[in-house]
Amino acid sequence: MAGFDASKLTLGEIEKVEDISRLSIDQIGEDGVPKARMLSALVYVIKRREDPTFQFDQAREFTQDQALELLGVGDDENEDEELADDVDPTQPAASDEPAPAI
Repeated sequence: MAGFDASKLTLGEIEKVEDISRLSIDQIGEDGVPKARMLSALVYVIKRREDPTFQFDQAREFTQDQALELLGVGDDENEDEELADDVDPTQPAASDEPAPAI
């Protein structure tokens, strides 16, 4: 799940996500791993930060697009397009190596 950073969750939030989803937090984004319950759990803990009364059933009402947007997943495509717009093809590419001595 590009864009989502599990390291920003508290240990309590990670524990809650794992309890609800019945999966390890390390399994986020792995192929073949059920996603809906994990997404619902992530939405639940994130929304609870701003609204402590937010319920898990409310998280389950989110669409996949809404959940991914909340998690910041899928933003990489837009960032790549924005970066491509900033590149001037008439200029040499930037490099970390020093310019050759003349």
